[in-house]
Amino acid sequence: MPRSTTVAVVGGGIGGLAAALALLRAGFDVRVYEQSGAVSQVGAGIQLAPNCTRILHRLGVLPAIEKTAFAPTTFDFRRWDDGRLLSRTPLGAGIAATYGAPYLHAHRSDLVAVLADAVGPDRVETGRRCSGVNHDGTGAEVLFADGGTVAADVVVGADGIHSVVREALYGPQQPRFTGHVAYRGLVPADRLATWVWSRAARSGWVRAPTSSTTSSPPGGCTTSCAWWKRTPGPASRGPTPATPMNCAPRSPAGIPPSAASSTRSTVPSNGPCSTGRR
Repeated sequence: MPRSTTVAVVGGGIGGLAAALALLRAGFDVRVYEQSGAVSQVGAGIQLAPNCTRILHRLGVLPAIEKTAFAPTTFDFRRWDDGRLLSRTPLGAGIAATYGAPYLHAHRSDLVAVLADAVGPDRVETGRRCSGVNHDGTGAEVLFADGGTVAADVVVGADGIHSVVREALYGPQQPRFTGHVAYRGLVPADRLATWVWSRAARSGWVRAPTSSTTSSPPGGCTTSCAWWKRTPGPASRGPTPATPMNCAPRSPAGIPPSAASSTRSTVPSNGPCSTGRR
């Protein structure tokens, strides 16, 4: 029996786990190497459009994701100053009927958990920080910060914006700052005005600064928000902590500035937000 092609996926986030699962379904021998001590995902909500959920269906994990995800029925655009409804786009069952797959909102940690479970704990190694990659055209070797190495036929780099795998292929690259900052966090839904948040809608805020609101799964009481503002300065090396007061001047009407938090919670929390310069 011929040997299966071995694949080392560097990075156990959404991209790395999804790639690993797809390769497993195609018959490859895959292992995932994650630098953190556990497979988890920080951040807030994520939108799963039909082109994404269609693939999740093919991978066999969509039913598990739908158990914790939320399917909004409309996409509302509101005026930043007073929350007045400007337009409403139907979603829900109509999206699924048109595109053959649903449009969902989910918390990133829930999506990671489903993908990790499908890949299997025996194929995911944590605490393995990649420090380099050697390749000679016939195979590759992944080097780890703990001194260990792993040989594989194929290496997939899913290790983020500062990818070690990418640098091994193309050399050092510096991120280019576009002039935008995103403030992301979680806001308990019961602390929002009723027209700001609806269990049935995804809201988009128009007029600078721009904001989008992603509803929480059924049974939860948090909403994830993003505020954008054009500002000068260098690009960051990834998400950095921010306090709720950083977001205060940019919060839309009806959102108490002190309500923002980057830590998922089903009770009001005043924890730190995260910010990224892009």
